[in-house]
Amino acid sequence: MTLDLDHADADVPEIARSLRPKQRIWAELRAQGFSLAKCTRLAGYQCSSAVNFKNLGFALSRTPAVAGAVVAFQREILKSSAPRAIKVIEQLAFSDTTPPPVKLKAALALADRGQVAAVQEVSVSHEHTLTDKRARTVEELYAEAGLKPPAQIEHQPGNVIDVEFEPVPEPVAADDDW
Repeated sequence: MTLDLDHADADVPEIARSLRPKQRIWAELRAQGFSLAKCTRLAGYQCSSAVNFKNLGFALSRTPAVAGAVVAFQREILKSSAPRAIKVIEQLAFSDTTPPPVKLKAALALADRGQVAAVQEVSVSHEHTLTDKRARTVEELYAEAGLKPPAQIEHQPGNVIDVEFEPVPEPVAADDDW
């Protein structure tokens, strides 16, 4: 990890400009991958123990403005390192010494970055047919299934909107020989 905090205020993401100086430094360090405690120590916070550095770092990481600044700094880091990463991938894809599986992965990564993707066609068909156009009552559905409705719903008025039915087998008598 490198400690790179020297840049003009214009390079600082908007969300980080509202932070106090120590918070801004902490967010930059965290975006670079340093631990909570190390960020807290390097940003200049004073604590009496290592645990306190970590606890303060945890509290800072949960502060919305600081957390937003960490994400913004991470985006900046990714933006600035993307051209170098693409060059490395390009070298892997076109080098004669690169093993074929690595070459394939590198070529796919380059194609993906270039928005070149395989065309995929998806076709979905759905058909629904109603055979009985009238709404039925719960009693009629039980009768159709050859069952007697439970007493709680036997004489309930109204039509059925949606129903699922699954017959439950009769319980098997348990052996008492255990």
